[in-house]
Amino acid sequence: MSRARWRERIPPAGSWLHAARAAGGADRVGLTGLYLFCLGYVGSKPLANVGLAVLVAAFVAAVARDPARWRGDPLLRLGIAWVFYVGALMAWRSYGGMPGSLLGAENLCLALIPAVAWATGGRAPRILAALLLALLGLLVRLAFDLRWGQGPWFDYASTPDMMGVNRNISSLMLNTAIIGALLWLLAGLRGRSRTGHRDTGRWSAIVGGLALLVVLLAPWVASPSRMLWLSLVFVVVVVLARLLPHRARWVAAAIVACFAAIVAVMVNSGHFGTVLTKDMDTWRVLLSGEWSVVPESSSGLRFRMLQMGLEALAANPWTGVANSGSQILRQNPDFVLSSAAQLHNGYLEILVRTGLVGLAFFVAALALAGRAAHHADRDGRMPWPLRELLLAALLLFLLINLSIALVFFQHGWQYLVLFAGIAHGFSVAAQTGDASARPVAKRILIVRSGAIGDVVFASPLAAALRRTWPHARIAWVVEPGIDALIAHDPTLDEIIVWPKAEWLGLWRARRLRELWRRVRAFRAGLRERRFDLALDLHGLAKGALIARLSGAPRRIGLGAREGSRWLVTEVVARGGDASRIGSEYLHLARYLGLDCDDFLPRLTLDPRAEARAMGLLARHGIEARGYAVFAAFTTRPQKHWFAEAWQALAPMVQERTGLVPVLLGGPSDRAEAARIVAGAPAMIDLAGQTGLAEAAALVRHAGLLVGVDTGLTHMGIAFSVPTVALFGSTCPYTVTGRANARVIRLGLACSPCGRRPTCNGAWTCMRDIAPRRVADEASAVLGIAA
Repeated sequence: MSRARWRERIPPAGSWLHAARAAGGADRVGLTGLYLFCLGYVGSKPLANVGLAVLVAAFVAAVARDPARWRGDPLLRLGIAWVFYVGALMAWRSYGGMPGSLLGAENLCLALIPAVAWATGGRAPRILAALLLALLGLLVRLAFDLRWGQGPWFDYASTPDMMGVNRNISSLMLNTAIIGALLWLLAGLRGRSRTGHRDTGRWSAIVGGLALLVVLLAPWVASPSRMLWLSLVFVVVVVLARLLPHRARWVAAAIVACFAAIVAVMVNSGHFGTVLTKDMDTWRVLLSGEWSVVPESSSGLRFRMLQMGLEALAANPWTGVANSGSQILRQNPDFVLSSAAQLHNGYLEILVRTGLVGLAFFVAALALAGRAAHHADRDGRMPWPLRELLLAALLLFLLINLSIALVFFQHGWQYLVLFAGIAHGFSVAAQTGDASARPVAKRILIVRSGAIGDVVFASPLAAALRRTWPHARIAWVVEPGIDALIAHDPTLDEIIVWPKAEWLGLWRARRLRELWRRVRAFRAGLRERRFDLALDLHGLAKGALIARLSGAPRRIGLGAREGSRWLVTEVVARGGDASRIGSEYLHLARYLGLDCDDFLPRLTLDPRAEARAMGLLARHGIEARGYAVFAAFTTRPQKHWFAEAWQALAPMVQERTGLVPVLLGGPSDRAEAARIVAGAPAMIDLAGQTGLAEAAALVRHAGLLVGVDTGLTHMGIAFSVPTVALFGSTCPYTVTGRANARVIRLGLACSPCGRRPTCNGAWTCMRDIAPRRVADEASAVLGIAA
């Protein structure tokens, strides 16, 4: 792997320092606390606790500074509810004189997960730094456990407690580190098999991964914990089954051979077989059902604890019966482990301390963190090694809790806080629109097939995508005819024409077999392009269907109507400042984390269409900038200005500005255009005489544009032509973003009425716009332009 590719995959340490320096005060303190917590996680209990306290304090300050940002975070709500629940249990049990207390970080761990989520924020450099520091702490701890020259090298029996951390619990992090080293090795092997050529950087990563794996497997072999061995083997099998395709069987065979060699060495040494078989008599008794004579072996004592815990829990299963499992053990002084700190089963410990309600809290927290990781993986925001590491961490946590009460033990609850926080951090990034946590899209499909005005409004989205992801391939799906507006956009790589009219014709003719053949061919063409992001700008079923046909794993719908939400993976509400032109598309761009500078409509035309338009003007003796376009027609009558108003405006504009009025429209507007021109002899009627590209060219070279809420009017703003827009029943925007564009809108109580007018055809909101006011605004915008 080249140095540039390596830096792209794993950001260098300098980028972590730069990110920390660029962060705000609370953010910087929070990062410091996170890194101290991770460094001391295995090696130093005091350091880990100090780091976590700093992190939580910084997080509380961040929430207090901007509470609205966190109001909708489900895991933060769950954490607050958990604190109140534990507080209520404490008060009730204190009132009943129950010894002990639930006050402690281990009992409040669910409330600490959002702090790690805030600090990591789904950002790969921060997550990688945290995990590497935790690995460094583990390696330091192993170095302290190493008995140089005395052997055995890793003698856990003689070092039961090192630097304040119990040795048994560090096995959880040891297993996780081994999985991480294995994933690192697999990433290198996968890359080698894809490229098929010599790459010194990749081989260095492979060698480093193997060396780390050997270092971590040495204490793993020396450990006497059966659950440590069994849980790792199970998780390794799951990871390999998920990751390795059939063509990589040789990789799987090599890894399995390594583990087989390790097991063979352990069996030959007697260590492995002795530990695994020492409780065989106990399991025979348990399977026979003669539980009254269970031996006092390791498994037998755990079984007796389970019996005592369940018997006590029967008195109050909903909210628990003790402040810790040790209270139950002390009630049985004849039991060998009556002085133990807790029951040796994490799930039983949760039930005893907080009941079924408390267990439901834990399940909900894990579900929320898992959902965040799932969405991040589906959207491409999470690298596959991190995805597999988080899954492995969850499986290890669930398995080892069967043997040790990790949830309420130093390494257990901190492990939950760390990895659940990392997973939930991707959800925090999505909620806050953090661009650094957004995925890099390589092949993007924009779906905005119709409505000339909306295509104009959406035009800056393609430029924003290009500025953010300059190497992406961007395609736009559009209907025939309207494609002329974007066909020459330099930010687009491809225009895909959707033959909507042909499909509808086949549907009406009941030629369903032919329609199905066309749909399948269109779908196949889309899928060949392998889009990874599809943007449905319609928010309707037709746009969402095209996005779904594309096969893009991430499909975002802008708004959701007509059941379109079931065809996309994300729905972005139509938000933003509604008074601004193209506000909903700007809102979507910000959600995507795009570069939104200069987010204003712009169009690029075909030079041949411009030449045809100039030839048409020349036949009427008009030069560029010597005419004023009147855009009088649109699809709905409630948006029209009246014919007599246009007739009155034409001589005013010509007298004040010297510009010749030119009326534009489509073929269906010819009759109404003839009626308008009949009352204004100086006006030139070009309605129905141009295609869309030529009409756009005429708008571009106009000296002035006056129009209603129609696509040609919005083109005037896109081309920065002095424009006066007349709105009544609709109000798409009042802020144009251009100094030479004005909007006239009376703002009546009944306006905007949209498609449901209440004036019985009076159209007062348009009728009461006086031609003289329009002429005054036209003079004003021309003065600004001059």
